Amino acid sequence: MSVHCQLVMKRSVEPTNSEILAKLVQGGKTKQTRIYALMALSHAGLHKSMHKHNVQIGGVLLSVCERKENACSLDELSAAIEGLIDLYSEDDVFVAEVKQLQLVGRLTRVTALYEARLRGKEGTSMDGDEREHHFGMLANLKAFVEYKAEHS
Repeated sequence: MSVHCQLVMKRSVEPTNSEILAKLVQGGKTKQTRIYALMALSHAGLHKSMHKHNVQIGGVLLSVCERKENACSLDELSAAIEGLIDLYSEDDVFVAEVKQLQLVGRLTRVTALYEARLRGKEGTSMDGDEREHHFGMLANLKAFVEYKAEHS
């Protein structure tokens, strides 16, 4: 189960920025640390002072989504997808960046890869709550890509 899911189930809230930063400060190369780093990166990208770095932030999140399955866990993929949706959900913000990153085309390919992974061995080995989380994220991703394709 992803760290995000565990926190939501335990407290019904998103992790605070201080929790995210605390995990980053601890360092290490664990899956949880990478997930917190992805969450922190997308949160940072929303701050006005970081808008000038949007293409780089979006590029990092997309590169995580496009990794081969043995280089990225489903939980990391989910965190990167959630970050991209958070960053690019507004219609009138980052319009040029969405085009520059070729966000719709790239996420269309990610959608197919994510779904294949969920329907394959990785997905079938998850418990029910974790599967539900990932299929919910897949549905969000599909809706986001469809919306962006029509409005970008």
